[in-house]
Amino acid sequence: AGFCNWKKAIEKLNLHQATSCHRECVEKFSTLHLDFVSVQLNQQFEHDQEIHRNLFMRELSTILFLARQGLALRGPIIEQDGNLYQLLKLGSEDCPELTILLNDHAYISHDVINEILKLMGHQVLRSIINKISNAKWYTIIADETRDISNHEQLVICIIWVDDCYNAHEDPIGLYEIPSQDAQTITNVLKDALSRCGIPLANCRGQAYDDGSNMSGKLNGVAAKLQEEVPSAIYVHCLLHCLNLAVQDICKTQKTGSTEKPNLIHEALAFMHKVAKEICQDSNDSAATVRGLMYQMDAFDTYFSLKLAYLIFSASDHLATQLQSKNTIAQDATLGVSTLCDYYSSQSPKEYYRQQYFEILELVRENVDSHCGSEKYGIVQDIETLLLEACNGKISNSEVMKSVQDMHSSDLDIEQLKIQLKMLPNFITASKVNIKKITSIRTLCDKNQMTQSMFIDVLKLLLLYLTVPAATAECTFSTLRHLKT
Repeated sequence: AGFCNWKKAIEKLNLHQATSCHRECVEKFSTLHLDFVSVQLNQQFEHDQEIHRNLFMRELSTILFLARQGLALRGPIIEQDGNLYQLLKLGSEDCPELTILLNDHAYISHDVINEILKLMGHQVLRSIINKISNAKWYTIIADETRDISNHEQLVICIIWVDDCYNAHEDPIGLYEIPSQDAQTITNVLKDALSRCGIPLANCRGQAYDDGSNMSGKLNGVAAKLQEEVPSAIYVHCLLHCLNLAVQDICKTQKTGSTEKPNLIHEALAFMHKVAKEICQDSNDSAATVRGLMYQMDAFDTYFSLKLAYLIFSASDHLATQLQSKNTIAQDATLGVSTLCDYYSSQSPKEYYRQQYFEILELVRENVDSHCGSEKYGIVQDIETLLLEACNGKISNSEVMKSVQDMHSSDLDIEQLKIQLKMLPNFITASKVNIKKITSIRTLCDKNQMTQSMFIDVLKLLLLYLTVPAATAECTFSTLRHLKT
């Protein structure tokens, strides 16, 4: 059996290769290791799906970058001029598959991009809310303003303190309100906290502007929230207080420039140049400008500008310091006290001496009235209690009573008294090379107290740091960026 005519093997094999049975066997063998058609379709689908998933992740990372940097995604007129399209086009040089996204407008349509941004915003908000919940206590700050469409907007921010005693300021929303009355704003605040799952009962501070609808003692937003949460202390932003003090001074004394001396000369020279051009005409405006030029040429004008620089340069430095989110009440009151001492200690020996001292006294009175330490009553009581305990002093009973009345539900007062008495011994035993603790920051930096030994002292420290010295003035100043 088998083939044995090997002398004519090539001839016989060629004949066999042409037979139908051989061709059938070859065809069946070639398809022996291939999958079924359905399997091949599934494999191709999974391959395409993986490619589109990778492309979509590239689009997500690009949108996240633009959103993080505060850059517009779309072009002003043509979509191809937008940052998103151009970044994807740039990436297509390294990843040619990105041309699929550029050609398929469904991936970069307005609806898809808006939905992606909304989901990202919700994820960021959930992360912030989770951190606030872990911190437990917080301060709520809010301010309202009209947008370009003349709609009233209320921005809400939360200040909370982490386990390392670092203060964080995070916005949780921008809400359109129908009116600016206290009841409407109160309802919006409570609704926003409820939607975020943040208990109002954990609020330990409120910070708004000095408007009657916000700070009114009877029907203001702060008073209404304190009716439900008595320990929610209301404080007025010290930076805003300083601005009000400067405004009151400027209303009394017309010295409204804080520019540097050389810029004062440049500004006056520029105004003279423009005024001369206007005075060449023979209309009513030219006559008005001539009168203004006469006033600018007066010595009183130049003296007032120079005096304003001398006075307000110090307050401008304090305003810059108060804008820091890490500024605490002790830093703020110390800065205000230093500013008042600075104004009181000046001794100029030039002309207009009496006017100089009158203005300095006016500045000192306004700064003290707007930014006085009495605005931080309970906060300063906590500060005094902690610092005196660290230095081994017995605190005033009135200070302890005020803390007890405000935070009896948050602290075990009897345990707190015992822990405060143990605090100086612990500091001495920890071998910290400090003779006297004069700042709360020192207590935060050197803090190594265990949660079990000084739990109520740590709670008191967190309550102190939760109340801000200066609120979100910088955030509120950039509301236009938030709206767009």
